[in-house]
Amino acid sequence: MYAAPVPAGGGRRPNSWAFGASWTGHRRFRGRYTCTARGLLVSLHPMGTDMHASARFTFAAALAAVVGCAGAASAQLAPTPQPQRPIITTGKLVEDAKAKLRVNDLAIVSLDVAPAFGVPLAFEMPIEGQWMNVRLQPHDVRSEGFRLLAQIADGSLVEVEPGPVNTFQGDIAEIPGSRVGMGFVETGLQGVVVMPDGSTYWLEPLAEAVQNAVPGQYIVYRGTDVVPSEGSCGTTALPAGDEPGGPETGDCGGFCVAQLACDADVEYYISRGSSVINVQNRITSITNANNTLYLNQVLIQHSLPAIIVRTAEPDPYTSTNPSTLLNQFRTEWLNNQGSITRDVAELFTAKNLDGSTIGIAFTIGGICTTSAYCLVQSDCCGSFACATDLSAHELGHLWGASHCSAQSNSTMNSGLMCVNNFNNCSPSSITSITNHRNSRTCLTPGTPQPPPGPFNLVSPPDGATGVSTGPLLDWDASLNAVSYQLTADDDPAFGSPYFNFNALTATQLQCQPNTFPDQTTVYWRVIASNGNGGFTTGTPAVSSFFVGTPPPLCPEDLDGDGDVDSTDLNLLLTEFGCTSNCGADIDGDGDVDSTDLNLLLVAFGETC
Repeated sequence: MYAAPVPAGGGRRPNSWAFGASWTGHRRFRGRYTCTARGLLVSLHPMGTDMHASARFTFAAALAAVVGCAGAASAQLAPTPQPQRPIITTGKLVEDAKAKLRVNDLAIVSLDVAPAFGVPLAFEMPIEGQWMNVRLQPHDVRSEGFRLLAQIADGSLVEVEPGPVNTFQGDIAEIPGSRVGMGFVETGLQGVVVMPDGSTYWLEPLAEAVQNAVPGQYIVYRGTDVVPSEGSCGTTALPAGDEPGGPETGDCGGFCVAQLACDADVEYYISRGSSVINVQNRITSITNANNTLYLNQVLIQHSLPAIIVRTAEPDPYTSTNPSTLLNQFRTEWLNNQGSITRDVAELFTAKNLDGSTIGIAFTIGGICTTSAYCLVQSDCCGSFACATDLSAHELGHLWGASHCSAQSNSTMNSGLMCVNNFNNCSPSSITSITNHRNSRTCLTPGTPQPPPGPFNLVSPPDGATGVSTGPLLDWDASLNAVSYQLTADDDPAFGSPYFNFNALTATQLQCQPNTFPDQTTVYWRVIASNGNGGFTTGTPAVSSFFVGTPPPLCPEDLDGDGDVDSTDLNLLLTEFGCTSNCGADIDGDGDVDSTDLNLLLVAFGETC
């Protein structure tokens, strides 16, 4: 898909953006995003025929259309009016932050977001220059009975009061289907905004990148602007054998929750200001952001039963060799941490590991076994986006995903890409993780989200005739839906669709002329998704309409009185020999001749 997120028509229509795409099926389309009272309207018209290339419809490809729509005529989508606040994109401070975080482009802004723990949070942040309303609810990634433990100088573990919930999940009010995962750390709020198509925007306190930053200053950057790390993964192990919790049916009935125990070495503790709470809040923030990815793509969430923070030497972790350090971690937990119930464990280190390795997992596919251990040099690579992708990668190995067979823009690429996306990998990471998830019996069913509510297909009405070749397809909104799949075909089984949109957040689509052929019955359906494995099909399940005026049931009934009789015969004989605009041209070949006469005589006496 290609897109031009600029005003169409030389800027004369600021609420309209042009795009082009091709979908598997009959046709290639050009189109336009347009703001309407119901939200972002997508319109399209064909560019050619018999196209076989395919592309997924994405909003991020023309995000300016989405955020531009927020400021258009629809009052229900407009952000709260803002006093003008500067969005800084140039200057030494920006360049210093870009170098520290290793991103190609970013913006520095001042946000009105005071630390708040365990209570709802709302604030505004800019996305592509437009101020958006972020709505967050407390979301604790710590399990019931969570324990925060500090290892002190004598080697013993002491309990530390963990404090209130520092993590949140929510959405962007102006962008239905968006997801937000954020958490407070000692420098401020950090997290990710995930668009309906999976593209990301990241928020970090400026203090994470430069010294002496002004409180309240933040960095916003696109996921696509993060520079891939030069570090790599050291995992080369074969898949784990089936130890306790081996392959059986592990259907969680929606999504699965795994207990992820975490450990942080002395170096990591020092790197986070020598504060146990700071270490905890950073780990919970990373886990919360990771859960946004895992839940969206593989229906998994991680919950933390315990975090151990090593505050003094000697801790059990002495080596900078990645494999040796991983074995030290595994041995420590197998021998000394049996009281912490867990399905998988992760070590956060700030050691500078030998070579290019920045993370390693003990095996491929070891959840719920004695092999379920991994470690990450978590803050190796600049940005929060890289820190979350590194944990997602190493945990991905333990969930059964191997490295991509070729260089790919994927979380499971052998070199850290910082993309936070399991797609674009062969073999399929999503398939591997899902299969391994379904083989585990140790996992806990998550609380299912309510399915999308019932909704109706509105226009064209089912069975409508005389419909144009470019109709408006319109349906009601579904409660709890975050996106809609729209499919249209001349086959009621939808075997070769004209188009199949998978991520629509609007509830209508305007087709342009010649989207559908004249004199064709078109079948269409809409399926609502709650983004968490819940789907509801609109009513009717399959609706149809006829493009153009349908031919009469009895073309020989020339006077339209419901039968073929002498009156029809006289009309034909009167026009016999006609070669232009002939009303009695029954076979439609442009003239009235003996063929038409024979057709009428065969039908003579029939009632239509």
